[in-house]
Amino acid sequence: MMPTTHAEWIEIANEFGKLYNFPRCIGSLDGKHVEIIKPRISGPSYYNYKSFYSIVLMALVNARKEFIMIDVGTNGKISDGGVLFYTKFWELYEQRKLNLPEPCPLPNTTTNFPYVLVADDIALEEEDKDTITSLSTSFNRNAKSDAKTVRDEFRQYFFDEKRRTAL
Repeated sequence: MMPTTHAEWIEIANEFGKLYNFPRCIGSLDGKHVEIIKPRISGPSYYNYKSFYSIVLMALVNARKEFIMIDVGTNGKISDGGVLFYTKFWELYEQRKLNLPEPCPLPNTTTNFPYVLVADDIALEEEDKDTITSLSTSFNRNAKSDAKTVRDEFRQYFFDEKRRTAL
């Protein structure tokens, strides 16, 4: 379930800090293209960069690899970053209704740092690039690991033999 309070977001960030040495991370975001048969009258809308027709599963997981947001069904032509803009999560973010904590100093610093999501590709504001660059060396390996957690959870949830036979 998606957090609704500052305290719940901070709890997730604290777990990422403790488990992955990645403070201020409030989730790991990733998308997965699921192959489909081309829908009628869809044109190229579902044809993705991997050269097949798909819908996108987008998910945000916490540090314990539990789903806190799932979006299913955006056409495959749209990139992971684009899919995010169509989610309820993004709508709440744009409306400032996620109740995210305010930026605060990282451990052992006086520089305020925002709470962030980990994803494969990110777009940075120009003024944030220096801060990110100075931190990226130690966090890059964790970011790759965190994005993998989402893919692992997808694989386990959607391709688990026990779950498929129960459906």
